[in-house]
Amino acid sequence: MKLINLLFPFFLALTGCNIDGELAECPYNVKLEYWYTADAYDNLLSSYVYTLHEYLFDGAGILRQTAFRAVKSGIYTEMSLPPGDYTLVTWGNVDTISRVTPLQIGITKLSEIQLCTDKAENTEPLYYSCHAFSVGETGVLRRRVDLLHCHLKLSVTVCWEVAPPPDSGNYRMTLAGIYPAYRFVPEYSLNSLAGEEVCIPYRPESVAGITHQTTGKMNISREVEGTFYTYRLHGTDHPVFRLWSGSEPLIHEIDLYRHFRTMQINLDRNYRQEFNLLMVIDADGNIMVSSLSSGDWIEGGTIGTGDK
Repeated sequence: MKLINLLFPFFLALTGCNIDGELAECPYNVKLEYWYTADAYDNLLSSYVYTLHEYLFDGAGILRQTAFRAVKSGIYTEMSLPPGDYTLVTWGNVDTISRVTPLQIGITKLSEIQLCTDKAENTEPLYYSCHAFSVGETGVLRRRVDLLHCHLKLSVTVCWEVAPPPDSGNYRMTLAGIYPAYRFVPEYSLNSLAGEEVCIPYRPESVAGITHQTTGKMNISREVEGTFYTYRLHGTDHPVFRLWSGSEPLIHEIDLYRHFRTMQINLDRNYRQEFNLLMVIDADGNIMVSSLSSGDWIEGGTIGTGDK
């Protein structure tokens, strides 16, 4: 035990940081810890976020550096920065479906960059943060950075009161009126259950709407099920759903705007957009839309209490 006590200061000297990380020799002066939480107590980041793409901007909003991190390698990011003001934008789970508009270190501005896709397939389950901080002349800045759920997960079950169709094995679902683009700057800042600031990004004004598509499968109860992953909905959006068998539509178009408005869901500011809808088709072809489950994940929240 005496030997350990004698060696401990030696190891601290080698690392260049004391326990509080305040020595000038420390190899970093900013240490940020990423969080994603649903209950204010547990960090669920590693269960839902697998990669992090970081974009650091200076006080003038100029891009200064980018970095890619795998969450399995750690939930911390460490930087050595000159004194000044900074903004760190982080996207979780960006893969090959979404793309960042062209950028150049030292030239591109925060206000210019966008994340977008023009593909009809399901997108990544995205997460987002925009965190401003200041670096002083001395000391180490430690902060917690909370990411916010930044995608729509829409699960749909379609069933028939009488005479469901045969299982063609070729079902697909489409969702029109989706606007898959985000600016890097936040539109809304909210407080999480943990009291931490979380942000919802702006949607560009000139983005074109597209139609997303996902596979539908008939279950043992002769119901067709499918799940969309795409960018967040806004309160004025009119997402239009339709079920197909190959190129043949099985139901008429359903504008889900009425459902979300009836359920009084604030799509502009809700923390998590996960919905589980049931569509029942009667003998006359009329369709009733309801929620399979409902509940508030957080104040002002969502329908659905499943995966984050």
